[in-house]
Amino acid sequence: MSGVRIRLARHGVANRPFYHLVAIPAQKARNGLPLEKLGEYDPTPRIRVAGTPARKLVEWDKQRIDYWLSVGAMPTQPVTKLLMRGGVLPEHNKFLKRPSSMPKLPRSYSDPSPIPNSNNSVNRSSSST
Repeated sequence: MSGVRIRLARHGVANRPFYHLVAIPAQKARNGLPLEKLGEYDPTPRIRVAGTPARKLVEWDKQRIDYWLSVGAMPTQPVTKLLMRGGVLPEHNKFLKRPSSMPKLPRSYSDPSPIPNSNNSVNRSSSST
């Protein structure tokens, strides 16, 4: 099952997103039919407890997430960060992409473009007489 991803499927209305944490084949669309729903994530702070600020809703089934990770499912970067914050994944794990030591430069800075060979160019603007 190496082609399975754990990712967020967006639901909700405009400007009020709500996400389902799902296990889904990598080739399927973002909101395609998942293999299994693993949890929910509401990024808008709505839950209030007396005397504390509003909190975001995060609910998931840790056992099922551990199962999908054990059979080779790969979480996306947002899911990896979310699972790290929730304590499901350790801070240093194999799923987190690390930035390279050297930032990539645009082609124009790193490699000069080749100069076209004047012998191969054809002048189409001149007319033959």
